[in-house]
Amino acid sequence: MQAKIDQDYETLNKRLGELFADGTLITFTEAEKIAAVVYEAATDSKDQLRYLAGEDAKKIAQQRLNQGSENFRINLRQTLNLNAPELK
Repeated sequence: MQAKIDQDYETLNKRLGELFADGTLITFTEAEKIAAVVYEAATDSKDQLRYLAGEDAKKIAQQRLNQGSENFRINLRQTLNLNAPELK
């Protein structure tokens, strides 16, 4: 049995594959480092909303700060070739 993939997801999967292939999305943080940050966030009693886990997260967060939230969202949609969902 093979699962049917919605066309919108197929478009996103194709674009993500392109971004991995050209090196845009090649940097990942090891699971152990992510787990350490998650543990810290759960146990440190800080009044803190965001915890950045790894250099990739720090880079993305800096881009968001530099561009502003709305421009970052728009640029991310353009980078991933995402269209706004149709309202029904």
